[in-house]
Amino acid sequence: MPVTIDAVARQAGVSISTVSRAVHGQGGLGARTRARVLDVVDQLGYVPNHVARSLVSARSESIGVLVTDNQSPVYAGVLRGIEEVANDHGYTILLANSADVEERALRCTKMFEARQVDGLIVAPTRRAAASRPPESPRSARSRPSAPSQRPAPPPARQVRQPGDQPPQRPTVAVVRRPDDPDTDCVVTDNEDGGYRAASHLLELGHRRIAHIGGIDGVSSTDERCAGFCRALLEQGVAVDDATVSRGSHTIASGYAVALEMLRGGGRPTGLYVATLPQALGVLKAARRLGVLVPRDVSVVAGDGADYAEFLAVPLTTVDQPTYEIGHRAATLLFERLAGRPGAIQHVELAPQLSVRESTDVPPALRPRQRRGAAGAGS
Repeated sequence: MPVTIDAVARQAGVSISTVSRAVHGQGGLGARTRARVLDVVDQLGYVPNHVARSLVSARSESIGVLVTDNQSPVYAGVLRGIEEVANDHGYTILLANSADVEERALRCTKMFEARQVDGLIVAPTRRAAASRPPESPRSARSRPSAPSQRPAPPPARQVRQPGDQPPQRPTVAVVRRPDDPDTDCVVTDNEDGGYRAASHLLELGHRRIAHIGGIDGVSSTDERCAGFCRALLEQGVAVDDATVSRGSHTIASGYAVALEMLRGGGRPTGLYVATLPQALGVLKAARRLGVLVPRDVSVVAGDGADYAEFLAVPLTTVDQPTYEIGHRAATLLFERLAGRPGAIQHVELAPQLSVRESTDVPPALRPRQRRGAAGAGS
């Protein structure tokens, strides 16, 4: 028979409310009293009844987390940050995967509502392709070139109108920008990430540089493309339709696009690839074609992961502060749950360029006796 809170109170010689405060880490107790109660809890094997507690407090002590790809190293880091904050608050996490499909994301949201989670941390799905015209690289020529004049974020698909009801549950968006500007979010400065990647290749001396971008309508990869184009234009390097190719965020997509891009004599000497899975596909395509990395082509990936440095050719990456994204997002969510007022926060965290062996000077600038890596690994 389960041990009750009454039994703990009798054994410890305190009231039921004192046991509750001790178990849930609340204030108003002396250190000795708290220690005595927790000792009895351990001795009797008492497990708090969170269902009963939620009926009294009107809170489930759980949060919902919705990601677009539960196999992604990016979301693994984000989840670590969220979990640490949630554990500190005594909360559990309900995790769901939208697979970047809006209809599935809506079903997951309804599931969270049915479970009565107290708040949500959500990675938005990609915008519908019909919501805005695709931006070709040619249009980037009109972008301001000064670093301080950054392109505006893509227009929102849905914006809350005056008189609309706000969300019932506090919500924080992560990794990608939310469509609703009235939603808190924590993201990487992806435009800066694309700018850093292109600048690195330019500083090495590359001028034939191409970008394998992600899915159109995903704010993170759209902004990386914008930063990439801005860096090239600032250095007088032409940007045209051949400069940027689009694909999905998969190894297979990176492989297919790279097979076409790396064939022939006019191939680029530098490649910036929007995501790490796509970059792994690029390395595989290069190996198949006999194109050596970095001797023949330098490769920079727009995401990072711990294993990037352990590939056959350690990969230069633009790393997102994924753990910090999750930690900051969860901290902000619990501030909202605590009822702390404040302006909507759009937090941008700086990426970090990690230079490894997949980038080098272009072939034309390399001494004849200097050789690149023996091959590309994936």
